[in-house]
Amino acid sequence: VQKSIDAGNLQLTKSSDPWLHFYLGGAYGYRGFNRFRKLNFIGAYRDAQRGIDHFDRALQKDTTLYDVYLGLGSYYYYRTAKSKFLRIIAFWIPDKRDLGLAQLKFSIEHGRYAIYDAIYVLMAAYYDHGDYDLALELTQQAIRMKEAPNLTDLYFKGKLLAIKQQWPEVKSTFEQIYEKIKDHPNQSIGYQVECKYWIARVLSEEGQDREALQLAREALSLSRQRDSDAEIE
Repeated sequence: VQKSIDAGNLQLTKSSDPWLHFYLGGAYGYRGFNRFRKLNFIGAYRDAQRGIDHFDRALQKDTTLYDVYLGLGSYYYYRTAKSKFLRIIAFWIPDKRDLGLAQLKFSIEHGRYAIYDAIYVLMAAYYDHGDYDLALELTQQAIRMKEAPNLTDLYFKGKLLAIKQQWPEVKSTFEQIYEKIKDHPNQSIGYQVECKYWIARVLSEEGQDREALQLAREALSLSRQRDSDAEIE
């Protein structure tokens, strides 16, 4: 991300291409999100403001650069949804979650390159907002757009079906994810543990307590190998 920021700022000294602002806005947004997750709230807020400034400048130069609304929608939704700390020190910040959701939908309908990214951000926002039926409908739409579902499609599908207590399909979905990631050269221990949790949860719901307990023990044992600094999620 820092390389993107450095390269983008250098290019801005040579070019007025509005896409430079789009990429810089996205880079600051990703860095801000990472800082937020590390509880660096002030740094996250500053990066968010830098990102929004670049998105605004992109639209000033090209009003048809609709991919920008992915960044704007993400910002306006999560600024309210996830920023309790900021609302304490900046209580005047209005709730713009509905605007953010609308902007994400606009980016899906009219964006040039960021359609899939916007789908997943909107999917996550629906889930966060409690709009589970809309999230599942969007997940199914994303799956239909591809020859085969990717891991993100399957993950949201599994989580949403769990809310609906459709346990057999939850189990098959997380087993499918686990088979795809367990032998991957870049191991994500946390992801494997979560898959084991959901499979164990289904076994428990179906009355297979002994099998559920054994799998939960395996997951707990595996979780001790996790290096949080080596995993993004």
